Formats: sequence, C-alpha cells, structure tokens
Amino acid sequence: MNANFKNLIIRIPEKKKDSQQNRHIHVKNVETNKETSFEIDETEIEIISEFDLLNVFYDILTDVIDGERPYNEFCKKYRYSHYNKSTMEEWKLCKNSNKKFRNVYRDRIITLQKELFEVIDVELIVTDEN
Repeated sequence: MNANFKNLIIRIPEKKKDSQQNRHIHVKNVETNKETSFEIDETEIEIISEFDLLNVFYDILTDVIDGERPYNEFCKKYRYSHYNKSTMEEWKLCKNSNKKFRNVYRDRIITLQKELFEVIDVELIVTDEN
C-alpha cells in the first residue's frame, strides 16, 4: 500500500499471511530518490487504508522531531525521569529515527508534520460526516 504526501511516497509492503514479524514503513523522496524505513509494531496498530498509513507516518514524524530535542527537553516534554534507563533508550531511538529521516528529507520536519496534520484532520472530519 502506498500513500503520497508532498514529495514523499510512504509505503508499507503487504503483510504475509500468519506472519508475526513487524513490518517496515518505507519513505522515499521522489526528488532525491533517497529512501529509508522505520520498523513498526503492529500489535498496537492495524494499517488497512492510506489514511491509516498517513497516521502512522505522523507518529513516526513525532519521533523524528523528538530526536532533535536535547535529552533534558525530551524528558521534560513527556515528564520522564532523567535517570531512567528506558527513557534514555527511547530518546536514542528517536535520535536514530531523526538521523534516518534527515538522510531523506532536508526541509523543516515540524512544518511537514503540521501540513500532514491538516490533511489527516480534514480526512477525520469528512469520515465523521459520512
């Protein structure tokens, strides 16, 4: 399944029947032809539409943006303990997501996320009216 947003193609391969493995969301910049991927935990989400795929991409962008924050700001935003080992590990995962996405997309990520939110929000309104 694919979803297009701005100059990006967001893609998730079809899930293999009876597979328990996590899948990856692939993000490709059509202008630069660069691509990266992000592992997702499907025990928490089900992707059955382009709208679902864009929502997952929005969540990925949240992690990417959090990866730009210094550790102290990250802890403060989520009210995490600075001394918790799992907090540090989560922050490092966000830093890694940021690095991967920065190889594909060089513009302001916060702007991209805000524009994506507007698309998702409109889709929610249209869906609710039907």
